[in-house]
Amino acid sequence: KFIEEIYDLKGLYKHHPYIAFMIAIFLLSLAGMPITAGFFAKGLVLFATVKLHLFVLAAVVAVLSVVIMYYYFRIIRVMYFTETSVKTITSG
Repeated sequence: KFIEEIYDLKGLYKHHPYIAFMIAIFLLSLAGMPITAGFFAKGLVLFATVKLHLFVLAAVVAVLSVVIMYYYFRIIRVMYFTETSVKTITSG
């Protein structure tokens, strides 16, 4: 079964904890959370834009980073905090 919607990941941590953990780490890195490579990459991009006096671009990057965190954390929330239904477990 392919993952077509976010809710196809419901309760992934119960059946495949390693896969759920790795997806969470990848998403946190994409979101730019500290101690991940994504954090340092976004920091370098923001530093370069400020150094080149592109303050509007730096502000856009910062605002969009906050917005995208909502979507990444939504996927993590579904994987870890949304219970699977019996129908989902038996159909796949």
